[in-house]
Amino acid sequence: MVVPQYFIRFCPISFIFHTFCLMDKMLLEESKIFWREARTKTMQQHFFLPELPPSVRLVFEPLTYENGMQLFEIFENDTHPYVDERFKSQAEVADYVACMMEYARYSNTHAAFDWLIKLKATGAYVGVIHLHDLSNQMFGSANRKATMGYAIGEQFRRQGFVKESITHFSNFLFENSNKIKLLVYTDKENTASVALMQSLNWQQTDDKYVYSDTYTYFELWKKGYDSFVAQETKKRNDE
Repeated sequence: MVVPQYFIRFCPISFIFHTFCLMDKMLLEESKIFWREARTKTMQQHFFLPELPPSVRLVFEPLTYENGMQLFEIFENDTHPYVDERFKSQAEVADYVACMMEYARYSNTHAAFDWLIKLKATGAYVGVIHLHDLSNQMFGSANRKATMGYAIGEQFRRQGFVKESITHFSNFLFENSNKIKLLVYTDKENTASVALMQSLNWQQTDDKYVYSDTYTYFELWKKGYDSFVAQETKKRNDE
């Protein structure tokens, strides 16, 4: 499981259940209001991605208020140690969704979006793809980079769904946006996730990131941008 630390810093608690009783609606409205008021006047949505087409076996559905509770349905009883514990709480899923809808996508330097992963054959929800650290700042080509995260439900692991999602999503993003570099970071002890990124031939670049000793980092560059890779390598070696 790879869950962005951005969300842990900025997205706290409150939600809606499948049957909308009055209290549920009040909690949702309070959460919406909280995150709307948290936005500053300078925060505007600056990143718009075209509709993500399906892959061979999967459909990618943007996270909304209508489908957000699926995060709880997927991960409520998941025993994996690296699943975000907030996804196991209806209240915390509520606030997470409100944060994503009302605040995160409007950030000027760390905008974020989620897509729920569904099986094309059955329509079952199986996981989530995160895209975050989207920036409109030009300094250091920050506006041309982004970070990915992912999580897949317990009963759907070891079937290649995450690998298919990452490959499909990264190819689509490089072809349909100005992004030229993607970053994934995962807990060093999450051996399955580390092995997955290695199998995808993402470059492991722990020496470039000193934010935490807990995580290991992987990069993928858009094909044809070798000069950018060389520039970053030279800059790192000169430091």
